Amino acid sequence: MALTPVVVTLWYRTPEVLLQSTYATPVDMWSVACIFVEMFRRKPLFCGNAEADQLGKIFDLMGLPPEDDWPRDVSLPRGAFSPRGPRPVQSVVPEMEESGAQLLLEMLTFNPHKRISAFRALQHSYLQKAEGNPE
Repeated sequence: MALTPVVVTLWYRTPEVLLQSTYATPVDMWSVACIFVEMFRRKPLFCGNAEADQLGKIFDLMGLPPEDDWPRDVSLPRGAFSPRGPRPVQSVVPEMEESGAQLLLEMLTFNPHKRISAFRALQHSYLQKAEGNPE
């Protein structure tokens, strides 16, 4: 069964959806990460005006993912994007403490199979501390 290519508001869309690859529930954690940052910044994290622009904005912050993580079922090759390394998360959310930045990176992992699940995110030290639980 084919999945619909247009899901999620553009600014919260995952790389796999933007690349029209197969997708599953990890798309939700990416969107949560975007909203998480937006709560700190009071503005969206990735404000693309089209799919390719959105991918470019993601890669500007997160860096171009390694070839091993690039989906095999897409027509757009990794080589279509200029190589770039990741920027520190603190460059866009300087007020976020280190454990929050680590959680954010786990939610914004390019490869959906490596992206943190909602269950694991809720167990993360950043959220445990936010609930008043000791680390």
